[in-house]
Amino acid sequence: MAKFMLAFVLLYLIYTWGNQEFERSKRKNPAKYANDK
Repeated sequence: MAKFMLAFVLLYLIYTWGNQEFERSKRKNPAKYANDK
């Protein structure tokens, strides 16, 4: 049971981290567009 819980927690952490990275990568970097007119 403990191994199952450990695997579930690791999967959850990886899933949430992946979603955060995906959302972060979708946002535009304002520094890239600083010189646009």
